[in-house]
Amino acid sequence: MQRWNQNRVDWLYELARCNEVGASAVRVGLLFATFFQPEAREELKPSYAWLTKHAHMSRTTLATALVELEEAGFLLITRYHAESQIYTMPFMGDAKWVRERTKPFVAKERKNPPNGKRPRKTIESKN
Repeated sequence: MQRWNQNRVDWLYELARCNEVGASAVRVGLLFATFFQPEAREELKPSYAWLTKHAHMSRTTLATALVELEEAGFLLITRYHAESQIYTMPFMGDAKWVRERTKPFVAKERKNPPNGKRPRKTIESKN
């Protein structure tokens, strides 16, 4: 149980600092980390309605966040149909957790990329 708790702390630390997932994915990840307990660590089966209510986000945002968590290696999802999914933490057992991505990381394209560096304005002194 000690190793599992350490893995969960490492998981939360990496999730909060990961540049591959957005803020909504971090919020959903924190929600899962709260409800996965070491005594009953096998799996969670919350409905989408429960997740949207407790994560305070829309179904579309929630779906995007879950895909980000799965692709970045923070969550394992077994899909049966639209309303029946099983969520599992990726560190079952007592081994040290190492994140394994399901897809290679590709940086997201920015909606409004910067146009380049603007030249600095210099103040010329009057002598």
